[in-house]
Amino acid sequence: MEDRSLDEFLDAGESDESDADGTEVDVGGAESDSGGDGGECPSEEQTGTGPVESVEPAVSTCVRDPAGGTCAACEESVERRWRGEAGLVCPDCKEW
Repeated sequence: MEDRSLDEFLDAGESDESDADGTEVDVGGAESDSGGDGGECPSEEQTGTGPVESVEPAVSTCVRDPAGGTCAACEESVERRWRGEAGLVCPDCKEW
């Protein structure tokens, strides 16, 4: 494969281009299989995914506090606590 200029990809008017070896590729650079739907994004029904709102936010697994925090299980003050069934717990109370 030879180097190509980015300027070659600026023409958004064409839906397909031919690669150097004659393989048909879409403007995004992916090889096309069979016809396709003109490069449009698939719908949620086609992908089986739900709306973005259904994603739960990420939660930390560990909390570090140099001043110390109270373990939710044994109530001891520790610098590092891990998320457990009881809440934030010390390493001794965490079920590994």
